[in-house]
Parts: sequence; C-alpha cells; structure tokens
Amino acid sequence: MIDERADKSQVNPLRNYPSGSQYALAVQNPALCFRHPELAYATPDLNSNGMPRAISGNFATVFILTSPRGKRVAIKCFTFHTDERASRYLKIAQKLASIDSTTQSQPWKMNFEYLSVGICVAGIWYPIVKMEWIEGVDLLRWIESNHTDSESVRLVAENFLSLAKDLALAGIVHGDLQHGNILVAPDRTLRLVDYDAMHVPSCDGSTNSETGHRNYQPVTRWEGPPTDFDRFSIWIIVISLFSIASDPLLWKLLHDQGGEYLLLAAEDFDDLDTSLSFSVLRCHRDPAVSALSELFVHLVTESTNILPLPVIPDDIAPDLRQTNPMHSEPLTSAKTSASTDLNAFHGRTTLEILAAVSSPLSFVALFSLSAAGVISFYMAVSYFLALFFLITAITLLLRSRREELNRIDASLKTQQLDLSSRSIAAVGIDEMERNYAQLIANESALMSELANARGPTRMRAQKEYARIEIDKNARKSAINDRLNNLNLSKRNACEKLLREQRELWARSQLGFYELSGNSVAGLNPGDKKALKCNGIHTAADFADVHISRSSALLILPDGRRVRIPGIGPKKAEELIAWRRRCESHAQSRYSGTLSATDTKKIANEFKPLEDEIKALEQKLDEDASRRQNAVNSEAKQWRTNHIADNRSKLEILRPELHEIGRNLAEKRGSVEELKHLTNAHKALLLSRSRLSFPHYVRFIHLGD
Repeated sequence: MIDERADKSQVNPLRNYPSGSQYALAVQNPALCFRHPELAYATPDLNSNGMPRAISGNFATVFILTSPRGKRVAIKCFTFHTDERASRYLKIAQKLASIDSTTQSQPWKMNFEYLSVGICVAGIWYPIVKMEWIEGVDLLRWIESNHTDSESVRLVAENFLSLAKDLALAGIVHGDLQHGNILVAPDRTLRLVDYDAMHVPSCDGSTNSETGHRNYQPVTRWEGPPTDFDRFSIWIIVISLFSIASDPLLWKLLHDQGGEYLLLAAEDFDDLDTSLSFSVLRCHRDPAVSALSELFVHLVTESTNILPLPVIPDDIAPDLRQTNPMHSEPLTSAKTSASTDLNAFHGRTTLEILAAVSSPLSFVALFSLSAAGVISFYMAVSYFLALFFLITAITLLLRSRREELNRIDASLKTQQLDLSSRSIAAVGIDEMERNYAQLIANESALMSELANARGPTRMRAQKEYARIEIDKNARKSAINDRLNNLNLSKRNACEKLLREQRELWARSQLGFYELSGNSVAGLNPGDKKALKCNGIHTAADFADVHISRSSALLILPDGRRVRIPGIGPKKAEELIAWRRRCESHAQSRYSGTLSATDTKKIANEFKPLEDEIKALEQKLDEDASRRQNAVNSEAKQWRTNHIADNRSKLEILRPELHEIGRNLAEKRGSVEELKHLTNAHKALLLSRSRLSFPHYVRFIHLGD
C-alpha cells in the first residue's frame, strides 16, 4: 500500500537524508515525528541506553514500535535518496496484492505501507515504509540453533525451494536473498522481508542501486535477465541447507561463529577450484551433496548468466543415493512372502471326491462281508491292509498333483537358492564396516584439519576486511559531512537568490498599494494631502523614514529626504509599518521559482568543490577496494599453498569412499534381504505344514 498524501512544502527538497542516529533522536517522540495515527501513539523498543533500538543496514535503519493495542510494527527509515523509490514500492505492492495466497506454497508475503510523508526530522518530512511485524527467526540464527536436527533443516530447505518456485512463477525477483531477509516461522515455513531490491514485471526498465549481500552474489555484477537475478543466491542457500541436512558436522567445519554466511562466502566465489568449502562439499561422501555442488560449479564455470532453479538432491543422483550406505534401503524381492492362496487346499477335484466317497464305502463293504461270513476274519484283515495301502497310495498321488503343493515346493526351492546366494554376498560385511568407518574417520580428520587451519586465517582476513570497511566508513562520514554542508550552502544560495527575486518583485508591486481610506492608522485627510503634494501616493513612493526626537524625514526611492508637514515621528512609524505590511503581502503572493539558468549558475559555482569531494570519495572507495583485494589475494594465496595437499587427499579419498560405500550398501542390502528371506522361508514352511498329508485327507473328506 502506498500513501501518496504529501505536503510539498514540508517534504525534503534535497537528496541528503538523516543518519540512523538522527532518526533515533526523532523516534524518541513518536507523536511529533509521525503523522500516521498508528505510529504517532506507538512506543518504540529501546536499547540499554534508553534510546530507540535501531537495526541498521546499508541503506536504511529499522525501528520496532508497539501500538497501544499491543500490535507491533516495524518502520524502515532510508538514509539515501532514489528517484524511483515511491513508484517502485507502488508497483511491488500492486503485484503482491494480485497474488492469491491460497496458491502459494506458504505465506511468505509481508504486508507493508509506503508513506511519502512518513517521519519528520529537523522540520523536514522523509518517506518511510511501515511494515507488518513478522514472528520468526532469521535463517542464520535458526540454523545455529537447529543444525543438528537434520529432518527440520531438510524441511526448511524444501520450503525454500518451494518459495523460490513461487517467486519464479509470479515473475518476482527479491534482489537480496540472504539469511537476514529469510525468516523461519515456528512451523518451519518461511517469510521474506526487505523488498527494497525487489523487481516485478512492471519495473522493467527501472534502475536499482542495490547489489545484494556479497556472500550471496557472484564476483562479477549480474548481467543476465532481471528475472534470473536471484538464481545465484538460491543455489548458495540450497547447497548450504541440503548439505547441513545431510551432514550437520559441516556447520561446525565450514561456518565461522559470527560469520555473515551459511557454508559458502564471497571468498569461495573468487576461485571455485581453490575454495576450501567447495572442495569439502564436492568431495563429500554423500553423493547427493557432492553432485549438487559439482553441478553448481559446472554451471557457474560455463556461464553465470544461465542458472536454472536447483532441484532437490534426490532428483540429481538417485542411483548414487541408492548405493550410499548413509541412505541404504532394504532390497525387496517378489519371492519374499507366500501368497495367502498357498496356506490351504482349495477346490476338490472329481477324482478327490470319488476317492473320498469310495474309500469309506470300500471299508464298510469289507466289514459287511466279514460279518456275514462270506470271507474269513483273517482274509478280511488282509483285504483291509491291502485296501488301506491302496487308498493311501491313491491319496498320496492325488496330493502330489495339487497345484498348491507344487507351487509352494517350487517357492521353497527358489528361496533356498536365494538364501545361499545372499549368505555368500553378506560374507565379509563386518570387515567392510570397519574399513568404511576408518575411511569416514580419515575424512573427518582431514576436514577438521582443514577447518582448524583455515579458521584463524579466515578470521584474520575478515577482521582486516572489517577494519578496512570501518576506516572507509569513518572517512566517508567526514566526506559526507562536507557534502551535506555543500548541499546546505547550495540550498542557502538558492534560497537567497529566490528571496532577492521575491523582494524585488514585491517592491515592484508596491505601486499598487495606494494611500487611501484607512490604510494607515493615525493619518488624517490633511496628512494624506500633504503626502500627495510631495509625490507620495503609494507604498512605492518612499523607501524608508528617518526619525529624530522631534521630527521625521521620509526617504524617497532616489535617496532624497523630505520633510512632510504634519508627519511627525509617530506618524512616520505608522507609514513605514504600513509599507512593510504591503511588502510582506506582496511577497506572500509571489509564486515564482528559480529559472533553470539561475539553478545551473549556482550549481556551476559549487561544482568545483562538489567534484573535489566526489573525487575524494571515489579515491577513498578505490583505496579501500585495493586494500580489500590485497586481503583477498593474500587469503587466496594461503588457500592455494596450504589447502592443496589436504584437498588432493580428499579427492583421492572420495572415489574410494564411493566405491566401498557402494559395496557396503550392496552387502547391507544383502543382509537385509537375508533377514527378509529367512522370515519368508519360515512363513513358507509354516504354510507348507498346513498342506501336510493329514490336512489333505481331512480336506478331501470334509472339504476344509
């Protein structure tokens, strides 16, 4: 939302803005410095010194205020001027308002209101952005507290990728994606803040002076399409988050406490081949981490201006993740479980029904013949035994032809072969586990050695870099003071010339103010007649008065002095007071402005001094840049000399880790498969026990 209401007479006419400390002094009295009702009655958060707590950035200072109803808001006060700020915020607000929140992966948008007449400092109004207060922790502090929770870190990484896709689909470029502008909510969803550098489609063609955080931007200025400006930052954040999710130890190895980055910093982008962090990530034992890092290096090396959105590591190297012991999953087999159809016999055949009916009838007939005396008892016993063995043989034959028994026997035979092969494949896993653990220990030792050696050097470089920056800012502050004084002098010169032009014009208008009626108190008709007799008809006909103790002289425009009968000191004072009122009234009617010629003339008068100050500022920037480049070169030389050996060891260790990891994954899979097969074999044996001969006899006679 944009507040366009502005009193032009009060809005800052120049381009110099207050400093953070000047804003803090003004915020002490919200009722005086704010017009917005929600801000005028709010209370600012205070620091330990009792002053409004300021959160300072490169180009703005943020204050937190609480309304009487307890609602917290943030206000951003700018410390520099841009011509397109108001129009950019209007376009951004319109674009964000057009996005349906229900179609987004998470509620990442922040509500804000741009106030053209926002805050009054030293009698001048400056624009501010009133922002919704968002509950969350910036990404860096969140990782510091949660880097050991791999599941949560991975969820945040996936949410960030989803957020990046939301922005891409909407055609929005944040412009400064970095840890400080990404807040993590309690539910692990993300919120984006700081829209100063945001680009929306309607901003095409506009300029933007912000370049983003140096630890999230390429070394050279982005020259690709505006829609791809965020891609480099997105890759840096995605690589860092997924790497930490895979191996929390990387946070302690590659992040220095107090560092304004995640795992990768600006020094890593200077030379990807000599970067310690990229060396560790490219040689990491998790193939997904190494593949993601390798892909980024390849894309940046080929062309920084063509970067697609990253994909999650699972999609980069799925075949490698399957062989990674850190992510191994049990193999499956189509033969590991028996079908429920094999647990019992189903559906009697005609022969089985005949056998079930004939066998008892045969025994009944035999006993009937024996009881009737047709055959002797001993012959009946002989026939009984013969009939019993015949029926048993027929039953065994019929059972052997059952499909259930044949299928389960075939499955058992196949399982026996699988069990034998898996048992052989699992041989030596204990030794391989020990070898792999030793390789992991060697890798950790190498990375720890690198991190321990790099830490002090990087900290020294960072401290020197910060010292140069502080020195530059201190010296630039003095230059800015000179520039502000110059702008003030320029403004005073413009105001003086405009005042002179206004006074000149007002004097030219005095001829329209006549001595008539009661325009001058205390003058009688005789006095006015005496004035007119001496040529004084209007306020333009005399310039001043000279008053002595007992007499008064009127000073004419040509400098002559005349004494007017009847005009003493008191009436002379009334006359000059009337003339001044006329002049003041005329000046109030003046609506002229300085011409372009006058403005240019004044600008030219101050240009040599302005050029001198700008030259000093440019020289200061160049000197600071040269010193910082020297620090970077020294750090780079140190990395080249001291990291090469350990890096080569890591690169040698990497294929060995992958190879033994692949073999170990296979053996772990074989062990898991052996367990599954053993359990399945037991289940199949149990199923076969339900297909035993007694169960079959019961089945053919009773059908169950």
